[in-house]
Amino acid sequence: MPNFPLLRSVFLGIAFIVVGISCTNPANNKQKQTYFAWKEFLSKEITRLKASKTPIKKSIILNEKKEEKTLTQINFENELAMFLEADLNKPAFENSYDNLSEGNIIWYSLKKEENQKVKKLLIHLDNAEMPENVEIVIQEKNILFSTEKILHMHFTEGHLQTYSIEGKQQLAWLTPSAYQMMGVVLSK
Repeated sequence: MPNFPLLRSVFLGIAFIVVGISCTNPANNKQKQTYFAWKEFLSKEITRLKASKTPIKKSIILNEKKEEKTLTQINFENELAMFLEADLNKPAFENSYDNLSEGNIIWYSLKKEENQKVKKLLIHLDNAEMPENVEIVIQEKNILFSTEKILHMHFTEGHLQTYSIEGKQQLAWLTPSAYQMMGVVLSK
């Protein structure tokens, strides 16, 4: 069997070049932060809440019926998923929002020509530049339904105190339904 050292050397050289190009530094791949780092902030708070095993008192009003519960075992990622999904730092959103921020108010409003679910993200910062009050407006509309959700969160010194979701849903040819949900973080 013939020995092809030159061919083997060329093949190995090409393989090293391909591997070298494909291996990039993950730090360089970090997504650009165009907007407030909402997801990172809230993820840290969720980690803190999970570690402290903080209970919450949850109230839900649906079709004028109210239900209240105190919850001690909470999956905060699921509980606050709608708030996490309102993060604007996604490549598709990079130029979708007007920045109307001023002073200690961070305000992003969806541009008229854009079509994203999150219409507004408004964050009031405290003196330490931590979120104190957050309002998020989410709207979806198509031929079959329209929904609107207004989300609120209140923080003290960067720690979640209360959160709420008010929603309206209109399915085609049916009467609209409305709901409210509020969570209060209880001290241990």
